[in-house]
Amino acid sequence: MALWVETNHGDRGPSYIAGQIERLALQGDDAGAAMWRSVAERFEQLIRMPKPGRIS
Repeated sequence: MALWVETNHGDRGPSYIAGQIERLALQGDDAGAAMWRSVAERFEQLIRMPKPGRIS
């Protein structure tokens, strides 16, 4: 899911994820909000990974 967010939302990924968490929390869907919080953690790991061809 984190890769899908990066592919489809790019730099706006964190905002998209936060919106999903907020929407689900407001609906009382604790499990859904928790799932998106774990996606947020994986998204952060994904964007910290060195990109091929980029010198770190």
